[in-house]
Amino acid sequence: MFANTFLNDLLVPARLAWKDGGRRMDTEDLLAYAGLKALMVIVEAAVLILVFYVINQGVLSDTESRIDRDIIAGRPARWHIIITGCFIILLMWGSFKGYLW
Repeated sequence: MFANTFLNDLLVPARLAWKDGGRRMDTEDLLAYAGLKALMVIVEAAVLILVFYVINQGVLSDTESRIDRDIIAGRPARWHIIITGCFIILLMWGSFKGYLW
């Protein structure tokens, strides 16, 4: 979630998060800001999971059949999806509840 922490603030317009020198509290722009940030973190997670899956496929290229390779490489990918999804949900919940900022 490196991009969500450091790079996404450069891509999301500041006017969606700030108004008159303070944090925005109106729902429309704040939800747009949160929605863009959430979409970016989901895309980043999907790209990282895809990279891990491709690396696993490359490492397992010596296995006998493609079906075995897909099954073996798919197991960690499923776990990555579950763990990353739980982390993103926890991150969003904590952000909106105010526990993380």
